[in-house]
Amino acid sequence: MIGKNIKAVASENLSKRYDPRFVIVQMDTGEILDDAQGYGYKSKPNAYRGYAYKEKQAVKRRRQQEGFKNEK
Repeated sequence: MIGKNIKAVASENLSKRYDPRFVIVQMDTGEILDDAQGYGYKSKPNAYRGYAYKEKQAVKRRRQQEGFKNEK
């Protein structure tokens, strides 16, 4: 799930003058964890929401590979 050491920050590379774009960054390392396939998210809440969804799906896939039943 979403860790406490991540943050949605405005990306200078993806943003335009009146169209800010946000990416999810791991605060400890500065690594970009999610950039919406290179386009960036239009708002901070959308960035957090998108990253949470992707992490939830990744956990489900890992559990399936380990032989656990699907959670609904």
